Amino acid sequence: MTEKYTYRLCRFGRLTLLATVGLLAACSANINVRGNAPDADRLALIKPGAQSREQVILLLGSPTTISTFDKTTIYYISQRTKVVTFNKPQVLSRKIVEIHFDKNDRVAKIKNYDLSNSRDIALIERTTPTPGRQFTVLQQLLGNFGRFEGSEDDSQ
Repeated sequence: MTEKYTYRLCRFGRLTLLATVGLLAACSANINVRGNAPDADRLALIKPGAQSREQVILLLGSPTTISTFDKTTIYYISQRTKVVTFNKPQVLSRKIVEIHFDKNDRVAKIKNYDLSNSRDIALIERTTPTPGRQFTVLQQLLGNFGRFEGSEDDSQ
């Protein structure tokens, strides 16, 4: 009898240990890196008036985005975030390199932005109304009772 009890206790202990390790592993932070951050050494090689757009792209790679309205500005954007389980992601760093080109498609100026240049934008919490009825959870769960008719094969 004690041998069976010891086996169960040992088994319970192993399962508890396994569950604890699993929970602790789930709570570890994940660092996510997104975007295209140009290498600082390569970026230092770019000087206003010296390179063309094609040379910049060959040196730094494809830009993250191109300016929507004037097409004379390209952006290299990167961001590092830390995510812990179900918490909101925390931005660790953000780097934006803005390169302007003149009318001859040569580098005119280079601007660097980081997290200190960012601003919080308040989003509007509105929802778009949808046509139709609004069902409660209970109506959704019980709404199909009595709606289905059995086939003739089911009645036999």
